[in-house]
Amino acid sequence: MRPGGFDGRDMETFNGVDPIEMSCFRTMFNFTVSFFIMKFGYGKSLSQFPKHYFKFMIMRCFSGVTGFVSGTYSISFVPITVYSVLLNTSPFHVNVLSYLFLNETLKKRDFIGMFFCFIGVVIFVNGRAS
Repeated sequence: MRPGGFDGRDMETFNGVDPIEMSCFRTMFNFTVSFFIMKFGYGKSLSQFPKHYFKFMIMRCFSGVTGFVSGTYSISFVPITVYSVLLNTSPFHVNVLSYLFLNETLKKRDFIGMFFCFIGVVIFVNGRAS
């Protein structure tokens, strides 16, 4: 094991759970929680979901599961510190990519948020290295 902590190459599973199983469990958990929030929080059911959005919802579900499985699997190839930096800087990446590809305008609060995101990741990684 590397001095930085967890090294996925040293084991086939994470605490006895395969990455695919972890991804499936996470997806089912998120679906169940979302279902209960819709049903009891908003009083809506799945049948009330607009039919013309089903295609986009299926694509979103497929890409979400694929992304999480890929992310979980990638832990076995990179040090956990690198993975955590990439994961925790995702709000920063979303802002930059939305500016570049969706022509979103970035306000002062967006820059402040990105700054604090970056500072938080630096503190997180430096605290983990100690």
